[in-house]
Amino acid sequence: MDLLAQAEELPRQPGCYLFRDKADQVLYVGKAVRLRDRVTSYFRGRAADAKTTALRRLGASIEVILTQTEAEALLLEETLIKLHRPRYNVVLRDDKHYPYLRLADEPFPRLEIVRQRRPDQARYFGPYPGGGAVHETLRLMARLFPMRSCSDHKFKTVDRPCLLYHIKRCPAPCVGLVSQEDYQHTVAQAATLLEGRHEEVMRALRQEMAEAAAGLRYEEAARLRDRLQAVEAVTAAQTVVVAEGREADVLAVKVSRQLAVVDILLVRHGKLTGRKRYTFQVPEGEAEGSVLGAALRTHYGRERPPRTVWLSALPEDVTALRAWIRERRSGAVTLSVPQRGDGRRMVQMAEQNAAEGLRQEAGATERAQVALAHLADALSLPVPPRRIEAYDISNTQGTLSVASMTVAEDGALRPSHYRQFSIRTVSGANDFASLQEAVSRRLGRLDDRRDSSFRNRPDLLLIDGGQGQVAAVAETLAALGEDLSVVGLAKREEWLYLPEGTEPLVLPRHDPGLQLLQHLRDEAHRFANTAHGNRRSRAMTSSWLDTVAGIGPKRKRLLLKTFGSPRKIQAASVEDLIQAGLPARLASALKEAANGVQA
Repeated sequence: MDLLAQAEELPRQPGCYLFRDKADQVLYVGKAVRLRDRVTSYFRGRAADAKTTALRRLGASIEVILTQTEAEALLLEETLIKLHRPRYNVVLRDDKHYPYLRLADEPFPRLEIVRQRRPDQARYFGPYPGGGAVHETLRLMARLFPMRSCSDHKFKTVDRPCLLYHIKRCPAPCVGLVSQEDYQHTVAQAATLLEGRHEEVMRALRQEMAEAAAGLRYEEAARLRDRLQAVEAVTAAQTVVVAEGREADVLAVKVSRQLAVVDILLVRHGKLTGRKRYTFQVPEGEAEGSVLGAALRTHYGRERPPRTVWLSALPEDVTALRAWIRERRSGAVTLSVPQRGDGRRMVQMAEQNAAEGLRQEAGATERAQVALAHLADALSLPVPPRRIEAYDISNTQGTLSVASMTVAEDGALRPSHYRQFSIRTVSGANDFASLQEAVSRRLGRLDDRRDSSFRNRPDLLLIDGGQGQVAAVAETLAALGEDLSVVGLAKREEWLYLPEGTEPLVLPRHDPGLQLLQHLRDEAHRFANTAHGNRRSRAMTSSWLDTVAGIGPKRKRLLLKTFGSPRKIQAASVEDLIQAGLPARLASALKEAANGVQA
């Protein structure tokens, strides 16, 4: 049955449709209020764009998933695009999570940097445009509103103030040098400042300073004066860009060939407080409205929308998007393309940022394509490798071996696809056998349904090593029946080794293809060392508790939280262990194990 016949049999209901090719790979994911009407439109008349032409030519089947409403279809479409990353969709190219500052809901919280918002009672501030911005904010807050920065474990186990207390960057709640009430007062002021309500903070600080001076507490008044001056300096550096108190997000898009950049300016309390950027890979000739729709779904799938959203163009499915965004906010939201005033000025500013971002991304993409072309020419590959996977081994005198897999796609690193393998079948320092195990296990997961990244077949395997390592991997590939290109990169000379050659391939040090391989190899080395270090740390911090059947991670955390250390758990009686929450039989077994350790 041809595609048009399949389309004409679809129901007139909301849902998502997937075009698949002869290899059952997803070419395109879309959504519709009436599936039959939308899908049959692809086959009426002359193809309107390159995407429609490609779907007609390459499509072999159409799969649909029905939903109750268009809003449900909108959410499902986003999920399916992330899962399949279809060639002809607008696909978020760099799906990194921007950092936040997290303030836990506890008596003595700390400000910590996180990459994702969790469904807990903590307060989150951000997102920040990058690591530099969030670390700078954290340093500023430590100076203005001293709070603890130590881990929860250290906070509960120390018995004297650390250096940060002596340089006045922490009030030492760990040893009771500040009351919970005073600490929470500092926390509240810090949260108010992070929310952008500078005037409230300055008003409160002025009042506290006056009260301290009136009470002849001059040292405290001087400290409050310094804090007030610092907050005033921070506030003066921020410019009011719209009417005071206004909150809005400003989205602008710039598209060039197969690349699109969306910049989002965050306006809070009338001031520009941050910026986010999303980079998309798009089909040739994709409309700006389509890209903005993808950006809105991506952004507000993670963030709570403000009341006002200003856009450089209306998305194609604006009605459904507006309904979904209102549901996300639980209140009214305005989506508009402003023609004058503050809104238009802010959209123009966002457009300038997006244009600059597109210029930078296009330059990086062009450099990556040049590097891949050089690499294909040097290695005699039929086409430039789209996906390169690099492997390295790390161990300590043959123990706790870990293999790393780092990934580059289209010449750009893909950290979300990095994986590590704890070597299971190899004893001692045997890099050849360890690489064979890692590659064999990785290729054995090409149909992994739980981890979609493994379903992407590599075009080139990069091995950290020389001829011996490459030959070992080539032997494994032959045994698996896999026809994949392999190259080794030795560290000292930076020479390339191929399975069929005895002489190394020497490229100029400035060759862009070699530099790409070096970058990916160094990333594999770093990732392997990090993974091995983590495994070694876990091994070093294991204790006799790990040898007791029935004591898993949760009970171990419970015991350490209750008693403070393994030594204190050893000293505890069976009754103490039962009171801590252990069953009587397990408490007796734990005490018996503790006595054995003491002996």
